[in-house]
Amino acid sequence: MKTISWLVLVLAMSAAVADDRETYNRRAAETDLAAFRLLDLNRDGVLASEEVRADLDFGPRFDDIDTDRNGVITSDELRRYIERAYGVVVTDTNQLVMQLSPPSAVPTIRANPAVSP
Repeated sequence: MKTISWLVLVLAMSAAVADDRETYNRRAAETDLAAFRLLDLNRDGVLASEEVRADLDFGPRFDDIDTDRNGVITSDELRRYIERAYGVVVTDTNQLVMQLSPPSAVPTIRANPAVSP
């Protein structure tokens, strides 16, 4: 009975951690999208390094996001970065969609590992 109680506790904690991570990733993606809009001072749809130089959050990640190394971050580069970093897909209308984990990533938990199925 204790084993089942522990198993239930572990599963509940795992679900809570997964929800927390999903919430964090969604908020981080939303923050990056909002920062992109705010930092684009000339409203040309791209961020130049001069526009983000003083931003302590976006500035240090500029080179990570600017994948083609042309000195500007486009909305497509930001979308790819958000997908890579947070597992969140940004649609063309800037809606956030969480990616589903592949079935192989879900661990199988057995109640009694000493007993083979």
